[in-house]
Amino acid sequence: MDPAGDAINRHIASVHALVNLSPERLFTLGEAHLLRRIPGASLRLAFAYLFRAASAHGYRPACALLGLCYEFGLGVTGTYSAAVDWYVAAGRDQPVALARLAFLKKYGRPGVPTDRRSADDFAKTLAALPQPLAWFRKAADQHNFAPAHYCMAACHHDGLCAPKSPNRAFEYYARAAAQKLPQGLAGVGYCYAEGLGCEHSDVQAVRHYKEAARLGDTVAMYNLGYCYETGLGGCHSPSSAVALYRQAAELGNAVAQNALGYCYEDGVGVAQCPEAAVAWYRRAAAAGYMWAQCNLGYCYQNAVGVARDPAEGARWYRLAAEQGHARAQHNLGHCYQHGNGVPQDLRIAVSWYRRSATAGNCYAWHSLGYCYQHGLGVARRDLHEAVRCYRRSANLGHVPAMLALAYCLRDGTGCAIDLVRAASWFAKAAEKGDPAGMNALGHAYECGRGVERNHQLAVKWYARAAAKDNAWAQCNLGGMYADGRGVPRDPFAAVSWYRKAAERGHTRGMDLLGRCLLAGVGCQRDEVQAVRWFRAAAERDHVAAQLHLGECLEKGIGCAVDLEEAAHWFQRAAARGNSEASERLMWLVACAKLINHARYHAYVPPCA
Repeated sequence: MDPAGDAINRHIASVHALVNLSPERLFTLGEAHLLRRIPGASLRLAFAYLFRAASAHGYRPACALLGLCYEFGLGVTGTYSAAVDWYVAAGRDQPVALARLAFLKKYGRPGVPTDRRSADDFAKTLAALPQPLAWFRKAADQHNFAPAHYCMAACHHDGLCAPKSPNRAFEYYARAAAQKLPQGLAGVGYCYAEGLGCEHSDVQAVRHYKEAARLGDTVAMYNLGYCYETGLGGCHSPSSAVALYRQAAELGNAVAQNALGYCYEDGVGVAQCPEAAVAWYRRAAAAGYMWAQCNLGYCYQNAVGVARDPAEGARWYRLAAEQGHARAQHNLGHCYQHGNGVPQDLRIAVSWYRRSATAGNCYAWHSLGYCYQHGLGVARRDLHEAVRCYRRSANLGHVPAMLALAYCLRDGTGCAIDLVRAASWFAKAAEKGDPAGMNALGHAYECGRGVERNHQLAVKWYARAAAKDNAWAQCNLGGMYADGRGVPRDPFAAVSWYRKAAERGHTRGMDLLGRCLLAGVGCQRDEVQAVRWFRAAAERDHVAAQLHLGECLEKGIGCAVDLEEAAHWFQRAAARGNSEASERLMWLVACAKLINHARYHAYVPPCA
């Protein structure tokens, strides 16, 4: 399997005293040298004995320990791929090999693609064996074997055939780190960064990451890069982060490859280059890293650094989703809901949303709530369940869900009307910078719904939302200036805000701007422009604008008289319940020449 190993094998074979040793004896000698149980112990000899037992005799316990030699560089240059080869050769009854395969397949390492299903399978097989961690525990506790300390730490961290215990994990990592095992140093750094089994300390995390990175550990390189990117431990430097990500990425670390892709996508510490981002995402995705698979799916779905290909995007989402990636599960559900890259199937969409929500994804809880509210892909429309889902998402900090929940509480959709709680959720969304939440909170203050009426606060929140180009807030702020509520009356400012809203397609803003132009309030009178704005809003089904356009057409204001078209717009407004339009239509219908028009539209205005 390995040229260096073959050379050692030939060397041992040339030693007459060893030629006839049994595989059991070779294994015993190799293990003794590995654990330094004998004077003059040598890791190189440990590797030699184990290699002969494994390669010449296929002795499976030796295959397992030979995998350890390759994984941790004991007596041989370490490579994860060779380690996995020997672990697999050990078969399915060797706990050392199974424990390491479960770990390596779960997290991936350079040359070892992530495969969560295989990892779970190895873990289940390991758990079925008697005393699955006995060798590691004995090697660690009786022989102070650094790799065994590290492996026991990993088992306690994940709860793999051992009680899940951050304290025990930290203790074992620290023992491995004390012997300068790079993986142990990186593990201690991680514990300090997360406060697992020790007091949180970013400074200590960085110190241990640096030491492990200097010893060549790619996980530590990535984690140190993350500290530089985010400023943890007082060492903010995006360019240094990129350098570390690149170093680890080029050594095959898929997590670092994904991080480097992100830096290129967003221009963090390096010139923005979507094409380079896709290239790094692709390398990490090919190694089975589910975050990269999800990111690559997003790039294909949204034409980021690659030609848009919804089907390819959905394929990558699926690969990540099947590994349990919650965001990819949600995104795949979204693809099924909208038929984006896959045939539309609302039931499948809901099933993926549910899996993602169960994993705690706030987007999925919101999407699931939307499906229940509108009866999409579920057995029946269930407003109470919709509110429950919105609440779960909102409690996880998802702003759109906060708004959805607030609207339900305000309107009594799936729950009792509760204006106070509605206003509270609007406030939470607003405080997170959401312009729709700001506008809704401003409206609550304007009308005194769930909060004490306060026009000054209404103006404050309308202004903040308007500055973020929220058309509703721009229109509402214009109304406050027009009426002098919460701010000195200023018709010119009112028109300015109405115009901003109108130009963003807000129909009420169009109608109010038209009325100002028609009356010359806050602006120069311009009947032609007034009609233009009335028509733009009327064509978007704004009832008041339909009435105003009809009046202009009836009287020839800003346009030629056209009673036929005037009747058309009055009829559309009247059909939506506008009583003034009904009256105007009744008057026009009295004209004989318009009787046929009314019959054609099958509308009879109400009579007193």
